[in-house]
Amino acid sequence: MTDNFHDITPSQYEKMKNQRKAEIGKRIREERKKLAMTQENLAEKLTNLLGGGPDSEISQSTICAWENGKGLPPMEKLLALSAIFHCDCGYLLCDYNEKTHDSLEMCREIGLSEASINHLKSLKQWGIERDVTQIIDFLLYDARARQPKHHYRSVLDLLAFFFAYQDKQKVQKQVFTSGLVVDYIDNDGTISTNAIRINERIIENAVLNEIQQALISLKNDYVKSGRKRGK
Repeated sequence: MTDNFHDITPSQYEKMKNQRKAEIGKRIREERKKLAMTQENLAEKLTNLLGGGPDSEISQSTICAWENGKGLPPMEKLLALSAIFHCDCGYLLCDYNEKTHDSLEMCREIGLSEASINHLKSLKQWGIERDVTQIIDFLLYDARARQPKHHYRSVLDLLAFFFAYQDKQKVQKQVFTSGLVVDYIDNDGTISTNAIRINERIIENAVLNEIQQALISLKNDYVKSGRKRGK
């Protein structure tokens, strides 16, 4: 018995095929433009990559047809396109939105954007990633292995608090000498003589000062460690 899920009609298939061709064409166009290439440039690069023979010659009109969803590149030309765009064939076929399957897995596992992952990969390819990755590694080490002597929260924790903090109700606070913090909601304008009044900007500045002190503390540890990655 035929499963109804797979029982697709010719008209449904035609619609699905045309939609996918349009999506693939759009993706080819987007990647071409990212490289600041014209259709003629891409056609020439493809032709050269495929050997430049009569059977491998690609015209501007062919590129135009692909980008407008009027046709699909054959497998060999699809492979060549993926090499030019530095991506997987599955990305060009719109099976997923990350340029490589490795990036897809990393996005899912650690939550970084594809752009950030590709930037780190690019630094690696150029051989200039060492300083950047060491700093990132040390920040993560700081977050997971805070030393008991440190009275500051980790830099990443403080940054997360700073970016997430929003006093949506815009309620001012009173900070008492005892350390107690309460909402300042009196309407008569008075404030306790044992307290100071703070607002959102003061809180943000306080967190920035805390971040500064935490960075200084972390830098000292970073220098003492010989700039080795945390284990």
